[in-house]
Amino acid sequence: MPDQDAVLVSQPAPHIPPSLRQQTMKTYVRARFTIAADGSSTVELMGSSGNSQLDAMTLDVLRQWRWRPAIRDGHPAESVQRVRVEFEVD
Repeated sequence: MPDQDAVLVSQPAPHIPPSLRQQTMKTYVRARFTIAADGSSTVELMGSSGNSQLDAMTLDVLRQWRWRPAIRDGHPAESVQRVRVEFEVD
């Protein structure tokens, strides 16, 4: 079996609350996932959107994402994935 990176299998999307929809914004959050060999993951924000409420909401949603672990030498293995979540409100 060839090596494979971790695969995102469930990706709930963040919903911007009405209080944040009242302002125009275009921003993003960078996050780093550590995916264990059993598919469980931990996530940390690597870059802020500039809005602490949006950062906290995004982190809560990212904790709900589910992964299939990476495969190394035919066995599940720990890996790291970096993602960028973009937000745009007109």
